[in-house]
Amino acid sequence: MLNPADSRNFYRTFQALALIIAPLLLLVGALIDASTFPAFDYAERLPQIRANADLFLPFNFMYLVAPLAMVPGGLGLIHLVRGARITLGEVGGWLFVLGTMVSLVLTGFGAVEYELATTRAVSPEVAVKMVESARAGLITAVLLTFVVTSGVGAILLAIGTWRRGVLPVWMATTLALSGPLGAVPNKWVTVVSVVLQSIALSAAGRQLLRMSDARFENWEPLQPAPRHAAATTH
Repeated sequence: MLNPADSRNFYRTFQALALIIAPLLLLVGALIDASTFPAFDYAERLPQIRANADLFLPFNFMYLVAPLAMVPGGLGLIHLVRGARITLGEVGGWLFVLGTMVSLVLTGFGAVEYELATTRAVSPEVAVKMVESARAGLITAVLLTFVVTSGVGAILLAIGTWRRGVLPVWMATTLALSGPLGAVPNKWVTVVSVVLQSIALSAAGRQLLRMSDARFENWEPLQPAPRHAAATTH
């Protein structure tokens, strides 16, 4: 496992564990969000936050830690899908990492939601108008950027992981589907998206854990045996 004295081993193992742990944290956060804070309309969402204030901060913290943990995992996948020239997988990997970092802005906006939901300095009606006004500008642009980068990134990264032999085709398909599903404005669909992403990324993480350090550094997918060679063995 993690061996700080061996930089190669530490680098590979840390990235592998990130691919396994980060999606699970994201899944827990998505389940809490869908079940406890389901509303999109702030006239309903702020009262939900106020009624579950003790749960909102831990939930928001998970949405903060998960993207940070996802970044090293994403960099590990970029390493595996790289080629002599820039590949679709590399482009998808960097878009995926960018989308992950952009999501931190959305998580930070949760602090604004919490303060306006729990403050007594303004009326609930004014709090709703204030949070809607804040979201209408910058946050809307950030949300659109997140949807595009993470959605397109997941599809291209899935293609790259399949082409480079990191994931089998059905597992890469679950990663590709997670991108478009994550853009659907329904929190339970988001849960499904995160489940699919967790399946694919945890499989990639286990793949990294099983590799030797030398194989990880010089990754080349195993080539299938030629048919005529297989036939001679029978």
